[in-house]
Amino acid sequence: MPLFTRPPGTFGKHASKGTALVRVAIIIGLVFISFIFYYSSMQAVRSAKSSSGSAFVASAMSMKNTMPRSNIRIFCYGDSLTAGTSPPYDELYPYAVHLERSINNFLTQEYNQSKNNGQQSAPKVTARWIGLPGWTAKTMLQFADDSKFGLRAAVKRVKDPSLSLVIILAGTNDLGMEAGLSDGGGEHHQGSDRISSDVIALHKLVQDEGNNSTILTLAVSIPTSKWQETMSLRAQAMAADANSKIQAWCNATKNAHFVTHPIESWSSDDSRWAPDGLHFSPQGYEEFGASLSPIVRQLLFPE
Repeated sequence: MPLFTRPPGTFGKHASKGTALVRVAIIIGLVFISFIFYYSSMQAVRSAKSSSGSAFVASAMSMKNTMPRSNIRIFCYGDSLTAGTSPPYDELYPYAVHLERSINNFLTQEYNQSKNNGQQSAPKVTARWIGLPGWTAKTMLQFADDSKFGLRAAVKRVKDPSLSLVIILAGTNDLGMEAGLSDGGGEHHQGSDRISSDVIALHKLVQDEGNNSTILTLAVSIPTSKWQETMSLRAQAMAADANSKIQAWCNATKNAHFVTHPIESWSSDDSRWAPDGLHFSPQGYEEFGASLSPIVRQLLFPE
């Protein structure tokens, strides 16, 4: 299935030269983004077929029930930005690894500084993830019950103890499709409505599966990119609008939370970005995971 499709119609015979050039520039930009998303999808296939792809397909099933009940489980779900895709590297660099390390270091330091709380040891947080390069939030919803990649299926599998928190980072691929299909005007808001509705539906799905236990959800905003900042102001505006709607829903919904992605701008000389300007470098994923640590700590252990 193509990532972008052009609406019916052709350039008119009497279109102005300037208008034609603008349209050509837009098409070139869309082709560029399509290539990036295609690269991500192909990497997903390679990762799933190789032993080194265990990070990509790491699922909630790997959270062994033999872990002590003091163990707190976090599940990170999303697209290539959760998988840790970082062109030109074939290896994956999931932020969940750094989140787990950072928050456990933080909790251990807190425990060592104050041992009068009756605990025999610091609580331990385990983070697992599923990252699906090229997937839209809409596709994630359609495959929610898939035994290997589905969000609802993963949440159901985790028991004894259940998940405490699910972090969802989705919408980047939806943005690419919506901005490519949008013709401006009212479509701008319709596109952000569709993106935000699908992302919100993922959060609702998790909370509905909580049963008798409370599962918190944390929405990470759709991050910026080189494409948004230099090639598509429409996409940039659509992302901001979608993020605003997701945040408003989280603010009004019990157990749902929102955080702005810590990497808020793109620059060609910013070492946190991969060369494609869409994914992050290994350093960027590390910073992302570590920056979530204090936020997750506050959610799991409120003062």
